[in-house]
Amino acid sequence: KTLGTFILDLTLPLDTLWAGMDYGLQKQIKKGKELAFYVKKAENLDDLRLYHNLLRDFRVKMGFRAPRFSLVAEQWRFLHQKENSCYEVFLCFGADGVLLAGLGLFINPQAGSFIEVASARAKSAGNLPAGDWLRWSIIQWAKSAGLTHYDLAGVNPAAARTAKEANIYRYKAKWGGKFYPVYFYEKYCWQG
Repeated sequence: KTLGTFILDLTLPLDTLWAGMDYGLQKQIKKGKELAFYVKKAENLDDLRLYHNLLRDFRVKMGFRAPRFSLVAEQWRFLHQKENSCYEVFLCFGADGVLLAGLGLFINPQAGSFIEVASARAKSAGNLPAGDWLRWSIIQWAKSAGLTHYDLAGVNPAAARTAKEANIYRYKAKWGGKFYPVYFYEKYCWQG
Protein backbone atom coordinates (compact mmCIF):
# COMPACT_ATOMS: atom_id res chain seq x y z
CA LYS A 1 0.00 0.00 0.00
CA THR A 2 1.10 3.56 -0.60
CA LEU A 3 1.27 6.21 2.08
CA GLY A 4 3.38 9.31 1.91
CA THR A 5 5.04 12.22 3.60
CA PHE A 6 5.76 15.89 3.03
CA ILE A 7 9.39 16.95 3.31
CA LEU A 8 10.55 20.54 3.67
CA ASP A 9 13.87 21.43 2.05
CA LEU A 10 15.59 23.47 4.75
CA THR A 11 18.47 24.38 2.45
CA LEU A 12 16.09 27.00 1.02
CA PRO A 13 16.21 30.48 2.56
CA LEU A 14 13.78 31.10 5.41
CA ASP A 15 11.94 33.71 3.30
CA THR A 16 11.40 31.12 0.55
CA LEU A 17 10.06 28.58 3.06
CA TRP A 18 7.71 31.24 4.43
CA ALA A 19 6.49 32.18 0.95
CA GLY A 20 5.81 28.51 0.14
CA MET A 21 3.44 28.10 3.08
CA ASP A 22 -0.32 28.48 2.97
CA TYR A 23 -1.48 32.04 3.73
CA GLY A 24 -3.80 30.84 6.51
CA LEU A 25 -0.89 29.07 8.17
CA GLN A 26 1.21 32.23 7.94
CA LYS A 27 -1.59 34.12 9.73
CA GLN A 28 -1.66 31.52 12.53
CA ILE A 29 2.11 31.77 13.01
CA LYS A 30 1.88 35.58 13.15
CA LYS A 31 -0.87 35.20 15.75
CA GLY A 32 1.44 32.98 17.82
CA LYS A 33 4.06 35.72 17.72
CA GLU A 34 1.50 38.37 18.73
CA LEU A 35 0.42 36.17 21.66
CA ALA A 36 4.08 35.98 22.76
CA PHE A 37 4.27 32.19 22.58
CA TYR A 38 7.75 30.88 23.21
CA VAL A 39 9.44 27.57 22.50
CA LYS A 40 11.95 25.78 24.67
CA LYS A 41 14.08 22.79 23.75
CA ALA A 42 13.96 20.16 26.51
CA GLU A 43 17.29 20.12 28.31
CA ASN A 44 16.77 17.76 31.25
CA LEU A 45 14.48 15.12 32.74
CA ASP A 46 12.23 17.76 34.31
CA ASP A 47 11.52 19.20 30.85
CA LEU A 48 11.04 15.69 29.52
CA ARG A 49 8.53 14.93 32.29
CA LEU A 50 6.51 18.03 31.32
CA TYR A 51 6.41 16.72 27.76
CA HIS A 52 5.54 13.19 28.87
CA ASN A 53 2.67 14.38 31.06
CA LEU A 54 1.28 16.43 28.17
CA LEU A 55 1.73 13.51 25.76
CA ARG A 56 0.08 11.06 28.16
CA ASP A 57 -2.96 13.29 28.71
CA PHE A 58 -3.28 13.97 24.97
CA ARG A 59 -3.00 10.30 23.99
CA VAL A 60 -5.52 9.21 26.63
CA LYS A 61 -7.96 11.83 25.34
CA MET A 62 -7.46 10.46 21.81
CA GLY A 63 -8.07 6.89 23.00
CA PHE A 64 -4.46 5.70 22.74
CA ARG A 65 -2.07 4.26 25.28
CA ALA A 66 0.97 6.26 26.36
CA PRO A 67 4.37 4.85 27.23
CA ARG A 68 5.53 4.92 30.83
CA PHE A 69 7.86 7.76 31.77
CA SER A 70 10.63 5.31 32.59
CA LEU A 71 10.63 4.14 28.94
CA VAL A 72 10.63 7.69 27.60
CA ALA A 73 13.45 8.63 29.97
CA GLU A 74 15.50 5.60 28.89
CA GLN A 75 14.99 6.57 25.24
CA TRP A 76 16.09 10.10 26.13
CA ARG A 77 19.24 8.88 27.91
CA PHE A 78 20.16 6.69 24.95
CA LEU A 79 19.38 9.02 22.03
CA HIS A 80 19.69 12.57 23.38
CA GLN A 81 23.28 13.78 23.25
CA LYS A 82 24.90 17.18 23.46
CA GLU A 83 26.63 16.56 20.10
CA ASN A 84 24.86 14.87 17.18
CA SER A 85 21.69 14.19 19.15
CA CYS A 86 19.23 11.74 17.60
CA TYR A 87 16.27 12.83 19.73
CA GLU A 88 15.04 16.27 20.69
CA VAL A 89 11.86 17.48 22.34
CA PHE A 90 10.43 20.98 21.98
CA LEU A 91 7.82 22.60 24.22
CA CYS A 92 5.60 25.57 23.35
CA PHE A 93 4.41 27.83 26.16
CA GLY A 94 1.93 30.66 26.29
CA ALA A 95 3.05 34.09 27.50
CA ASP A 96 1.73 33.09 30.94
CA GLY A 97 4.11 30.11 31.08
CA VAL A 98 1.41 27.48 30.56
CA LEU A 99 2.52 24.52 28.44
CA LEU A 100 0.41 24.39 25.26
CA ALA A 101 2.09 21.89 22.94
CA GLY A 102 5.04 19.56 22.58
CA LEU A 103 6.73 17.71 19.78
CA GLY A 104 9.46 15.08 19.66
CA LEU A 105 11.92 14.75 16.80
CA PHE A 106 14.01 11.80 15.70
CA ILE A 107 17.12 13.13 13.99
CA ASN A 108 19.55 11.52 11.58
CA PRO A 109 22.58 13.77 12.12
CA GLN A 110 24.58 12.19 9.30
CA ALA A 111 21.80 12.79 6.75
CA GLY A 112 20.84 16.17 8.20
CA SER A 113 17.18 15.17 8.37
CA PHE A 114 14.57 14.76 11.08
CA ILE A 115 11.03 13.46 11.45
CA GLU A 116 8.21 14.38 13.81
CA VAL A 117 7.18 11.88 16.46
CA ALA A 118 4.71 12.09 19.30
CA SER A 119 3.01 15.44 18.91
CA ALA A 120 0.88 16.57 21.85
CA ARG A 121 -1.44 19.47 22.54
CA ALA A 122 -2.88 20.68 25.84
CA LYS A 123 -6.63 20.91 26.23
CA SER A 124 -6.09 24.49 27.41
CA ALA A 125 -4.57 25.36 24.01
CA GLY A 126 -8.07 25.31 22.49
CA ASN A 127 -7.91 26.90 19.03
CA LEU A 128 -4.65 28.72 19.72
CA PRO A 129 -1.95 28.23 17.06
CA ALA A 130 0.52 26.61 19.47
CA GLY A 131 1.38 23.73 17.12
CA ASP A 132 1.93 26.07 14.19
CA TRP A 133 4.20 28.34 16.22
CA LEU A 134 6.05 25.29 17.54
CA ARG A 135 6.75 23.88 14.06
CA TRP A 136 7.85 27.27 12.72
CA SER A 137 10.23 27.64 15.67
CA ILE A 138 11.57 24.14 15.01
CA ILE A 139 12.21 25.07 11.37
CA GLN A 140 14.25 28.07 12.48
CA TRP A 141 16.17 25.99 15.04
CA ALA A 142 16.85 23.25 12.47
CA LYS A 143 18.22 25.71 9.92
CA SER A 144 20.58 27.18 12.53
CA ALA A 145 21.64 23.64 13.53
CA GLY A 146 22.55 22.84 9.92
CA LEU A 147 19.78 20.30 9.34
CA THR A 148 18.58 20.13 5.75
CA HIS A 149 15.26 18.23 5.62
CA TYR A 150 12.14 18.22 7.80
CA ASP A 151 9.94 15.14 7.38
CA LEU A 152 6.44 16.08 8.54
CA ALA A 153 5.64 12.35 8.96
CA GLY A 154 3.04 10.14 7.38
CA VAL A 155 -0.04 11.08 5.41
CA ASN A 156 -2.53 9.02 3.44
CA PRO A 157 -2.79 10.34 -0.15
CA ALA A 158 -5.45 7.82 -1.19
CA ALA A 159 -8.94 8.92 -2.15
CA ALA A 160 -10.34 6.32 0.26
CA ARG A 161 -8.82 7.99 3.31
CA THR A 162 -10.92 8.85 6.36
CA ALA A 163 -11.99 12.41 7.15
CA LYS A 164 -9.32 12.55 9.87
CA GLU A 165 -6.63 11.40 7.42
CA ALA A 166 -7.81 14.01 4.89
CA ASN A 167 -7.46 16.76 7.53
CA ILE A 168 -3.95 15.58 8.43
CA TYR A 169 -3.00 15.56 4.74
CA ARG A 170 -4.34 19.10 4.22
CA TYR A 171 -2.56 20.42 7.32
CA LYS A 172 0.82 18.98 6.40
CA ALA A 173 0.48 20.11 2.77
CA LYS A 174 0.04 23.72 4.03
CA TRP A 175 3.72 23.79 5.04
CA GLY A 176 4.76 23.79 1.38
CA GLY A 177 6.92 20.69 1.41
CA LYS A 178 7.25 18.26 -1.46
CA PHE A 179 5.14 15.10 -1.35
CA TYR A 180 6.99 11.78 -1.47
CA PRO A 181 5.29 8.37 -1.63
CA VAL A 182 6.25 5.80 0.97
CA TYR A 183 5.56 2.17 0.14
CA PHE A 184 4.72 -0.53 2.64
CA TYR A 185 4.69 -4.22 1.90
CA GLU A 186 3.08 -6.95 3.93
CA LYS A 187 3.93 -10.58 3.53
CA TYR A 188 1.25 -13.17 4.05
CA CYS A 189 2.26 -16.76 4.51
CA TRP A 190 -0.07 -19.56 3.61
CA GLN A 191 0.19 -22.71 5.61
CA GLY A 192 -1.60 -25.67 4.12
